[in-house]
Amino acid sequence: TNISGEYGVLESRDELEAMAAGNPAPGTIEKLAHAKFIASDEQQYAAHSSLLASALSHRIKSNLIDKKIFMIVPTLRCDHNCTYCQVSRENIDAQGFDLDVELVPKIAETIVNQGPGPCQIEFQGGEPLVRFDLVKRFYEELESRSVGNSYVIATSLSLLNEAIIDWARDKDVQFSVSMDGVQATHDHSRRNVIGSSHQM
Repeated sequence: TNISGEYGVLESRDELEAMAAGNPAPGTIEKLAHAKFIASDEQQYAAHSSLLASALSHRIKSNLIDKKIFMIVPTLRCDHNCTYCQVSRENIDAQGFDLDVELVPKIAETIVNQGPGPCQIEFQGGEPLVRFDLVKRFYEELESRSVGNSYVIATSLSLLNEAIIDWARDKDVQFSVSMDGVQATHDHSRRNVIGSSHQM
């Protein structure tokens, strides 16, 4: 994919290897040029650059205006200790690092008061599923005030269970997870305190 959201698909490993070797399969050049990945000359390059910059600007503007995004951190506690963690995560048994449940209605009201929806709510952490009760409470509060919102739970999936899946099944709730490659690489980077994160 490129910065404007265009994408090109190489259908097989053979097509990729042929492209890398400088002997592209028939149609590959045209396909990638149409998606503005490559240009045949400087004039086309300049035109592609302008189009990509314009498309990126439009996407950013649309995201800022058309759909508001709010991040909610139910807890800083986490069952992982990832090597590249960018937040001040706390051990899963730590005390005093969860959002006060009494703030949920106030936060929901503040979000709704930012203007007409729908909006996207992203639950991050820590590990949001440590306090799945707060995630559900936010969902209920927000849906009672505003409809059409979408929800994303950023999670390692280690605490995901059938009850959570059943709850999310008929709702606009998505789970966002990153995998760091094969098991050895994943487990080295995404360290779980009780076992293999990849296996979980």
